[in-house]
Amino acid sequence: MNEDINIYTVKLKKIERVIDITIINNNHKSMADFCYALFEPHINKYYLFGIPTKLSIEILLHHNIIEQMNKELPPAFVLTNCALISLL
Repeated sequence: MNEDINIYTVKLKKIERVIDITIINNNHKSMADFCYALFEPHINKYYLFGIPTKLSIEILLHHNIIEQMNKELPPAFVLTNCALISLL
């Protein structure tokens, strides 16, 4: 794991059925990366949309924002209950 992972802050913003996930580098006061989570009614969860970068996945796992849903390639990630509670 990257030893400087604690320099990143994760900001979540819900817009209807989409959650905007912004990763901010606190040292540079700038956006490091972003991705989206879309609501999937069949599984009743928000899943990461697109292909997030390896750094984004590492940061989101470290902050308990996402969890891996399967072991297939490409892996699927969903938002944790902890992340959803923070949006209330």
